[in-house]
Amino acid sequence: SSASSVKKTAAFFDFDKTIVAKDSAGIEFEYYIKETWEQGDYWRWCKLMFFWIVIIQLYNHVPFLIDGIAINKWYIWCCYKGRSIQELENVSYQLYRQQLKFLIYPTIIQTIQDHSVQQKHDVYVISASPTHMLQPFVTDPQYEPYITNVATTHLEVDDNDICTGRCQNGVVCIGGEKQRIVQEEWATQ
Repeated sequence: SSASSVKKTAAFFDFDKTIVAKDSAGIEFEYYIKETWEQGDYWRWCKLMFFWIVIIQLYNHVPFLIDGIAINKWYIWCCYKGRSIQELENVSYQLYRQQLKFLIYPTIIQTIQDHSVQQKHDVYVISASPTHMLQPFVTDPQYEPYITNVATTHLEVDDNDICTGRCQNGVVCIGGEKQRIVQEEWATQ
């Protein structure tokens, strides 16, 4: 049989609560709540608290009024608007070193390695979290050799790499969007 007729298999792993034990956005959110208060950035702190008190509690108690996409879009606006991509990346590497790397499930890493090395599968990490939150994990020399590709929510930035508070093309990598990405990746195999 020719090389073009050989089918590849892909394995897809969600980052939050599958590879790591907690939601990375929650860890990041806690960091920004503390940071904005300590820096006296009370307007941003108020936006974050509004997000927590109103949006999250509304979702927890009356989930049919707001969906996961809307929550993610609110989070992006509250946390990222006006911040540089460089700042977000610096924070994500700090949070990875201090917290996230200790929350990685060893059994999932073993499964990823098995898919990559023994079964020769392409391994995709997919997440609603923005790219900067996964970057420390997928570039960690311990894990990078096993990961083929990453699908995340992409942040919209201006010409100076400052976040606008929106996602690129309004797309959040959640629910049906994750499914669409998986299907597209699968179709190209």
